[in-house]
Amino acid sequence: MRPIGFSTGALARGDFSRGLELLKEAGLRNVELSALRREELPGLMHYIQTADLGDFDYVSIHAPSAYPIEVETKIAEDLTPAIEKNLHVVVHPDSISNFEPWRRFGRLLCIENMDKRKPTGRTVPELREIFERLPEASLCLDVAHSRQVDPTMGDAADILRKFASRLAQVHVSDVNSSSEHERLNLTASMAFQKIAASIPTRIPLVLESPLYSEPASRIQGEIAAEIARTENVFTILGAERKREISDVWRAFRKSRTPVLMRILMMEYLPLVSDYAKNLRSTLPVELDLDDLMQAGSFGLKEAIESFDPNQGAKFETHCVPRIRGAILDEWRNMDWAPGPVSGRSSGDIQTSWQLETKPGRASTEEEIQAHLVVPADESGKKRNDSDAVSEVSRSRKWFEAESDKDIRRIGAPRNRDSDSPLAMLHQPDLKELLTSGLSRLEKMILVLHYHEGMAMKEIGDALELTESKVADLHADVIARLKKRVADPDFMLAILGR
Repeated sequence: MRPIGFSTGALARGDFSRGLELLKEAGLRNVELSALRREELPGLMHYIQTADLGDFDYVSIHAPSAYPIEVETKIAEDLTPAIEKNLHVVVHPDSISNFEPWRRFGRLLCIENMDKRKPTGRTVPELREIFERLPEASLCLDVAHSRQVDPTMGDAADILRKFASRLAQVHVSDVNSSSEHERLNLTASMAFQKIAASIPTRIPLVLESPLYSEPASRIQGEIAAEIARTENVFTILGAERKREISDVWRAFRKSRTPVLMRILMMEYLPLVSDYAKNLRSTLPVELDLDDLMQAGSFGLKEAIESFDPNQGAKFETHCVPRIRGAILDEWRNMDWAPGPVSGRSSGDIQTSWQLETKPGRASTEEEIQAHLVVPADESGKKRNDSDAVSEVSRSRKWFEAESDKDIRRIGAPRNRDSDSPLAMLHQPDLKELLTSGLSRLEKMILVLHYHEGMAMKEIGDALELTESKVADLHADVIARLKKRVADPDFMLAILGR
């Protein structure tokens, strides 16, 4: 078994004592005491002076992730008790401005690789620069950060190869597009399995999956579930999966243990991923890939349980119909309309589109009825069904291509990316009038910010200005443009051109 634990911040944000109690109840012997927020650090340092940590095999501390430069030395001094307790201190490299106060931590200083938002510490070259300044420091590999930077996990594999001797602990969770930690899901698990065997079994896995919002009655069950997911990826795949799959099948037929089931599930999960991706292209856009993969995994489990190799079929042939059926069942469960109604609605909409392409206008009720050759009363019923099925939420994704994935027959907001030819002719003149009187530098700032999508700091670097100077110039220009647009005489002059 790998050593697995949790960050106290994931279980009881800011309440170190509560986090340790939950870990003890769960029988876990590995913990990271989290003080991500600067104001939590004094309380944590006081706590570890008197706390009984003897029940834990591995204890580390996560230092604050952001603070003013002028207090950096004070932060490092406040963390001194960690040296006395021989505890690793996890630090974000982008929070280090002055390397000197951190050198005295030696191997106990644990540099964590960063997510895509951060300017450094994300890849091997960036980490190498930091380790050159802190030659004794160790490494905390955050697999979710690595996956966000490189979904193929190639960067993570490179980090493990280059800095294997420095690896002290691993952070495990998923992160969303906003770089917020989330629980492990099937997609993340399949990515992490690519590097699982490269992580030594002695290295502690520290989970950062957020469970602090769970009610007290459920949190132990959620801890156990998250530990099981982690074991499936890192323990099973790292060691047990080295057995030949044919041996696993033979053992499974004799004794259907959960461990053997997990090995077979992880072996064939790529089939679920591939089929879910292919099938999703034919289904409505609101279906999430992770939801389809989760449904497909239930079909895979059923296929493993029902497979009989004596029938002469390959397992891949046996499992695909069950995976497909489970995914389609999930889709049908999400569709509130009965199957026949949805089918008729889709057919009517296709007919309407075909009729509209000939005269170049919306088709009438009579034209659709004549084309379908159905009685008037039945046509009205079908139209009512179609109108009901076509009701969609404004939160549903919007795609402009004409396909079965469009939002149809809804008063959607105007497509502002498709202006009329007349408006397009006036645009250059309007821009010229609005920006007349602006300096070349002011125009450049507007172009770089609104057309190139550059941040103020990036513009400052490009134009050799400070970020605050760029922000001030931008604010001044916008204020002048707003005043100009609000001037009735100016707008009348434009309309009169």
